Amino acid sequence: MPASDISDTELPPRYNFIDDYSEGAHPQILESLLLTNTAQQSSYGTDEFSNEARRLIREKLNASEDEVAIHFVPSGTSANLISIASCLRPYEAVMAVESGHIVTKEAGAIEATGHKMILVPGVNGKMTPENLERVFQQNQFFPHMAKPRLVYISNATELGTIYTKAELSALSAVCKRLRLLILVDGARLGVALSAKNNDLTLRDMVDLTDIFWIGGTKMGALLGEAIVVKQHLADGFVFHLKQHGALLAKSRVMGIQFVELFRTHLFFDLATHANNMAAKISANFEKLGYSLAEQTETNQVFPILPDRVVRRLQDRFGFYIWEKRDDGHAVVRIVTSWATDSLQVDKFNSWVQQWTELDLTDTYSSPSRRSRRTALKSRRQRTVISEPTTALSSPPLPPEPQPDHPSPWCAENPVEALPSSTVIAACETYRKKFPVANFLHYPSLIAELSSNPALVDPVFVAALLSLCVRFMPDHPLEAAETYAEYARKQLAHRAFEAPSLYLAQSLVMITFYEWGSGRPYKAWMYSGMATYMIQSLLKTADDSMEHNPQDFQASQTQYEQLVRTYWCCFAQDCELSSGARQHFALSFRQISVPLPTSDQDFNFGRLSSPRLMPSDMSKHSPLSKNLTIDYGLTIVTRGFDIFVRILRFANESRRGRTLTFPQDPSSPRVVWQRLKEELDEWRFLQDVTVRYPATSAQAHVALGYGELFAYINLVYFMSILFLFRDQFLSSLKPHADLLHDLQGLSNVDESQAIRQLFEAAQNIGGILSALEVSGAPVITPYSGFSIFVAAHINMYGTVCPQRYPGGIGRAEEEKKANLLYLERLSKYWPVGQNWWRTVQEANRFYEIARNNQPHVRDGAGHLTIAGTLDEYGDIRSVRPRQEESKHILERERIENPKLVLIIGCVGLALNLISGLFLHEHDHGESNTPDSSDDDLDISMSLSRLERRSSFSTRVVRPHVEHRHNAKSQAKKGHDLGMMGVLIHVLGDAANNVGVIIAALVIWKANYEGRYYADPAVSMAIAIVILLSSLPLVRKTGTILLQSAPLGVDPEDVKHDLEAIPGVESVHELHIWQLNQEKALASVHLAVSDELIADFMEKAKIINECFHAYGIHSTTLQPEHVRPIPSESRSIQGQETAELVVEGGVKKRHVVDPNSGSPPARKSRRNGQTPSGAPLSPVENWAAWPELNESCYIETAAYMPCQQGRISLYSAVVQNARHIQEAVRFAKQHNIRLAIKNSGHDFHGRSAAPNPLQILTN
Repeated sequence: MPASDISDTELPPRYNFIDDYSEGAHPQILESLLLTNTAQQSSYGTDEFSNEARRLIREKLNASEDEVAIHFVPSGTSANLISIASCLRPYEAVMAVESGHIVTKEAGAIEATGHKMILVPGVNGKMTPENLERVFQQNQFFPHMAKPRLVYISNATELGTIYTKAELSALSAVCKRLRLLILVDGARLGVALSAKNNDLTLRDMVDLTDIFWIGGTKMGALLGEAIVVKQHLADGFVFHLKQHGALLAKSRVMGIQFVELFRTHLFFDLATHANNMAAKISANFEKLGYSLAEQTETNQVFPILPDRVVRRLQDRFGFYIWEKRDDGHAVVRIVTSWATDSLQVDKFNSWVQQWTELDLTDTYSSPSRRSRRTALKSRRQRTVISEPTTALSSPPLPPEPQPDHPSPWCAENPVEALPSSTVIAACETYRKKFPVANFLHYPSLIAELSSNPALVDPVFVAALLSLCVRFMPDHPLEAAETYAEYARKQLAHRAFEAPSLYLAQSLVMITFYEWGSGRPYKAWMYSGMATYMIQSLLKTADDSMEHNPQDFQASQTQYEQLVRTYWCCFAQDCELSSGARQHFALSFRQISVPLPTSDQDFNFGRLSSPRLMPSDMSKHSPLSKNLTIDYGLTIVTRGFDIFVRILRFANESRRGRTLTFPQDPSSPRVVWQRLKEELDEWRFLQDVTVRYPATSAQAHVALGYGELFAYINLVYFMSILFLFRDQFLSSLKPHADLLHDLQGLSNVDESQAIRQLFEAAQNIGGILSALEVSGAPVITPYSGFSIFVAAHINMYGTVCPQRYPGGIGRAEEEKKANLLYLERLSKYWPVGQNWWRTVQEANRFYEIARNNQPHVRDGAGHLTIAGTLDEYGDIRSVRPRQEESKHILERERIENPKLVLIIGCVGLALNLISGLFLHEHDHGESNTPDSSDDDLDISMSLSRLERRSSFSTRVVRPHVEHRHNAKSQAKKGHDLGMMGVLIHVLGDAANNVGVIIAALVIWKANYEGRYYADPAVSMAIAIVILLSSLPLVRKTGTILLQSAPLGVDPEDVKHDLEAIPGVESVHELHIWQLNQEKALASVHLAVSDELIADFMEKAKIINECFHAYGIHSTTLQPEHVRPIPSESRSIQGQETAELVVEGGVKKRHVVDPNSGSPPARKSRRNGQTPSGAPLSPVENWAAWPELNESCYIETAAYMPCQQGRISLYSAVVQNARHIQEAVRFAKQHNIRLAIKNSGHDFHGRSAAPNPLQILTN
């Protein structure tokens, strides 16, 4: 069933990597709690267990009781909360990195106690001295800011990183210099101190920190944390414990646990285990090509995974999604603990690898992601027609055939403790399910397992179980990957030692496992190793028999196992070629190894004479006639030889890519005929009891040969299918091609070819269905590939039912059975996932083809989709470009233009009604009071102000010279929301108009090009809609970008404001739109003494100016201009000062900004420039210091300048004209201006005699 239909109850229980406190307590701790359960002790932390725990911890700390005090609390939140509350006053603050635990978690516990948190930018989750000091200095505005007092860090951090000794020492030095306390959250201190790159010790924690705590909850304890406090902070600490409810009456529970953790090396052993498990997971992610958000140092892993892989892994495992990203990826957090099961880690890594490989080969996966991961798997991108439907969106999840049994303390050998009966049952399962690899001599193997199981190589047993576990649900076994991983590790070491039969057979079985798991390259490598190892063993055996022929009788059973294993390698080599263009390593005709004997002779140990050789598999040899199922391995081996050569022909020679003549032996016609003759000969050599459907499958099931019977016939029907599929496709060529004219030589017409195709596909499904009904189902990768191919043929039959035997009903039935089989297969073998998904996509394609061609019943028009049969047999197939371009340029014909015309008219009428309604609504909404009322209010305000004339006799008509009088306000536009809806409706109406026009043209016109009317009108309408929406986009963008309203020039507003008497200058003027109806403004006004007393009256005039521009919400910020001191030389007094600061020494020179010549002189280190020389820009002006006031504040001459030589030009100004003169002067001498409000320096001190300076360089 589809993945979407699988309920949670059908999935196996999830194993969690969410946190490191999901488990209970270590067995050693539980045992100690049980043994001390009835002992009476004093309460509230004064018991002997707590005291003993304190003593053991101090020993680890290498600290005395006079140095530190140790207290136990039940949780990490209470440890942080109490530690901070005990040493901070209410106005003191905590400094922590942005990812700190107390910042993001603990429900604001620190703020709840009244302490502010100051965030410091972190680097990989750690606090750096530079960032700490910078943020500290930014929070020194005494006494307005909370006082930084304590620095909070975690080790390990929330990102799994750790502090080195150098980093913590540097941080501690800064804290001591700034008189800050330092607190270390030690929830994961154990894993931090056990990390491979760690150089800190517990003693270093005492020396470099003021408070830290040791987490027990995450290190194997039921609960409990140990707070280590320096003695200068420990006074009264116990009262804080009591007030916060953390002083437990039965503190002994925590004391006992810490005794067990620190009595031996258990605390650090458990931490090391957690780190090792995380390192294993991290290494697997990196091996698969994934990036890590943070380097794995402790027990937390932060891989960056595609969302598809994340969703699939979440069905099997629990973990935390740390960060969602916009590119279809997510950062997830994998946390291991002291009790993480290594087998579960192996299982997790296996699932990650499986889903990664599935994602890399997925049709719908991101091309960018595939391009980044080509080192893992290079696969040609396929084109997707459209998005799949819900039912076809994803393949079913590969189920867990056997539930896992976590065993954290199990031995490394997973087969060591298995009973012999379980291994014997696995052997019987293997014999039935994998008949192509039937090399086991069951009598001797079962005898060894029954008498002395140790004689059987554990690698062999593990490889055997990796294949059979999925078919043995009644046995308490581990996951298949557990046994496979053990076999891989052992084979990696032992394969290069002396060869053995057990190792060769183990390699064959692990090859099948890797192929079924969707890892063809690994399967190919293991297959090659097995082949060459068995060749070496055969050569040794042949040499031995040559020198000692008398010993052959005693060793013939062992020799026959070598022979069978060799031919199993051959058959396996052919199987691995199924569905892929791979060169098989062996050639049947060139092999001199004898063929396997009959199963009876093999099992009974009888010598078969004479023995069949590969050259005897001919109808001219009397030895090979009427071969029964007893010679099944020989039959299927020869069948695979023929099948794989037919497959190679179908993949490479079908299209005649090389120029040959029909009489050439290598021409496609001749090769096809030769392969057909070999296939017929092979079928002729078989006894009639071996042929399906002449013989029923149930008969062989009764004898125990059902699976082998199925394999023989699957190979035959697959050969027929690929052979006649190629002949059938060749007959569909639109032109005569002597390279593909197979009919003349084979005497097979098109109808016979397609009948052979359909019958072969039916027989493939029929024999597998018969075996399943008989209780002997065949669920192997090769049978899955056979159904995969047959499903495509049957799907074609649903489109071409008049040629399908049984018609459309039979075709649909066969197709449905194929889909159900592949769905079931995918639950056993991950490789079936790709086949299942591809068949679903093909099924959707055929459905589209059938629905789009209902008028076609026969002929070439219906056979155009037969080209899709290429897709599953030739991974290199490339459709001719001319066919693609022809498909692109095909015009879609409209069969019923009258119906289209009627629908277009109805749609247009509905659009017009909607448009009229929206227009009336928009008109009603826009009927708001016009600006006349505002003008009346302004006039009345002006009259009242003129009558008062309390401010200045000059204010008679304050708006006379204002520019807003000469401009008319922009007319209010329509509501943008309504405009958007109206444009959408009108666009829809235009679309319907286009439909009407196109329908009329197609209906009434007779020329061939009339079908182009539809796309032409569509393009024209699209252009019109685009152009009509541009004004709406422009108006909306103006609001979003906070631009000035249309028709309002900020320079005009500034001019009007400066024209108001008493306003000396205007700066920081900002006008923007909040929405279409409302405009806002903010402005800084420099006003004189005479205006400041009556500023509110003057503000009315200012607001009237803004109202005249349509701005009804303003923020006015007045700035007082003081009188110029007598000792100051102003720019109005015909001079300005040039200030040169050199190492804190000031020099002043007088210049005249109003003169036409540049008399300014610039002092230099080596003398003065001529008075007439123009001023040149100073290069080091860009480096303005942040806190060094002496570099640009005139009155701070006593402070040395640390920025080098910086020249500043200061001019004291009083009104706007003075600023204009300074600007003119700066332009004349190529000087850039910088205006600084010098009322106060950064420390709140008065820094200049005047409120404004213009600084130039």
